[in-house]
Amino acid sequence: MNPENISVLIVDDETIIVEQLVFFFNTLGYSVTGLSDPEEALELLHKQAFDIVLTDLKMPRISGMDLIQAIKLLKHDTKIIIFTGFATTDSAIEALKQGVYSYILKPYDLQELRTTVENAATELHLKRENIILNQKIKLMFEYMSTLYDIVSILYQVSDFNLTMEMILDTLKEGIKAEKAFISLLNEENLRYAIHSASGLSAQFKNDFAFSIGDIIGNIPITATQSQVIHAKDLSNHPQAELFQTIDNFRQLLLIPIKYQEKVLGFIGTINLSKSVFLEEDILKLLDIFAVQIGPIIHNYRLQEVCSQKSTPDDIIDRIINHHILRAKKSQSILSFALLRLTTNPQIRQLPPLDEIKNAFKEITQSEFQDKAEIIWQNFDSALIISPNKDSVANDLSCSHLRTEIEKYFSTAENEIPISLHYSIAFYPKDGNSSNKIITTLNARLLNTYDNQTE
Repeated sequence: MNPENISVLIVDDETIIVEQLVFFFNTLGYSVTGLSDPEEALELLHKQAFDIVLTDLKMPRISGMDLIQAIKLLKHDTKIIIFTGFATTDSAIEALKQGVYSYILKPYDLQELRTTVENAATELHLKRENIILNQKIKLMFEYMSTLYDIVSILYQVSDFNLTMEMILDTLKEGIKAEKAFISLLNEENLRYAIHSASGLSAQFKNDFAFSIGDIIGNIPITATQSQVIHAKDLSNHPQAELFQTIDNFRQLLLIPIKYQEKVLGFIGTINLSKSVFLEEDILKLLDIFAVQIGPIIHNYRLQEVCSQKSTPDDIIDRIINHHILRAKKSQSILSFALLRLTTNPQIRQLPPLDEIKNAFKEITQSEFQDKAEIIWQNFDSALIISPNKDSVANDLSCSHLRTEIEKYFSTAENEIPISLHYSIAFYPKDGNSSNKIITTLNARLLNTYDNQTE
């Protein structure tokens, strides 16, 4: 609580007391007004609200009690402190009934009066902060409810461009952003480029693009956190010239749009209008909104892939090359495994096909969990792509997977009707393209069959 933000009115018909208290509280940093005429004080109270009023109780023509009643009628949340040299039990009780904060006898002690004013100011500050907080919580729920309603409508819109327009309208009208955009991932170069925008110049829309790990201003862009870039962060940075195309640029908010842990794009807002919400409040709302629109953008991307009439091999090629590009950019390692179930030809009675398929999928997902991407090629085969995992660790995982599969399907007679063959490839050692990796995996898998036959 800053005393400079607290206005104090001192009223006493003794001028010397007013002058003394005005000087004292001025030195403490308060914004102080002193009056020795209670009628003038009453007029002033009708024109201006004060945080704290210190008033004498017994004054000619207009008493301190009259000032108290006037303040209450005006419905100000003013803290009132009375000091008087003519105290009676009745006057004290009446003052307290009127909601007076404190009652101090003359001659007063300045330090005691200082403490009383400080306590009153602190209580008033906390009360107002609580009111603002409750308003923010109420508004936050209203905003969240509105966002849910809007997203429920978005899910029913089949035109993706119209969906993007509605999202931008929500950001500008609901969140009160002056300008807004949606950046989506370009799978070929792993950069996020603006797909749709409102209020931005053609130059900004064409030129503003970034990747995970880039620095915009002084702020690193990550896949896990929303970021706020202020105008001051852009000084002496290449992006500064581009942001100069935006009138009165103040701040940029970037919020990742994720689906199943993959960052599909970013919500961008520029220059939020002033409101009861702080930047961190807006970020929370936008984080919620980003989660809600993630599936919409994911479905759009799937439709794009389908519209290209890609074969399954084409899709796998793109996925592998995408991972290789990421590993190359981050200078990290990448491990691949090709899995294929095999049956024991000497055992005629095999488990039902659905059981084989479900068990294979469940055990594989349990082994690799969120640490790898699993591409199911058929009910009996899968490709595992493990970022930041060396070939030895991947070999151990596959070996353990085979043990678990054989354990699951083993019979009471200790026969193993279903087993697993697998092969391992490693980027960059075994190749730096999808074609080389797939060729290596297939050759090594075939070799495991040959070794078994021998």
